[in-house]
Amino acid sequence: MKSLFIPVLLLCSVVHADVTSVRGKVTHINAMKLASKTYNRTDLSSEGAQISIWRDAKGVPRKIAGHIYGEMGREHDTIYLENGLPVFLLTIKERYDGPLSVSVKVKERTEMRLYFEKGNVFQRRDGNKVVSMSAAQKQEGNKLVRDMIKVYLAKGE
Repeated sequence: MKSLFIPVLLLCSVVHADVTSVRGKVTHINAMKLASKTYNRTDLSSEGAQISIWRDAKGVPRKIAGHIYGEMGREHDTIYLENGLPVFLLTIKERYDGPLSVSVKVKERTEMRLYFEKGNVFQRRDGNKVVSMSAAQKQEGNKLVRDMIKVYLAKGE
């Protein structure tokens, strides 16, 4: 029994160290002196969108925030980048209690976090719950964030 316990404990600490490493990178990026620019985009949603990009001294994107507005809700995505690769993605989805023309009260709020190592997702959290991911789901997560980066970095209409 003891021989199984130690490897499992070590495996748990390795995963925890990876999340800790990602958190450290996010803290470092947030502490950097970055130039930011915000764009309004009408091509991403009928209600509009706002994209903010923070770049380092060399002009390399380090953080991207997308705010997509819709008739029944809004989505906020924040992506952190290191060497052009995703490090962390936070997506917050908010749903209204009715159409935007009638009400803007948030009825439901969900959060999803994706943690990346060398540009590949290794962990997903919905709220505070760690969600198990298959290899195919990890590939979908990798594609999702890469597509988001391309869309958000494009100038749009």
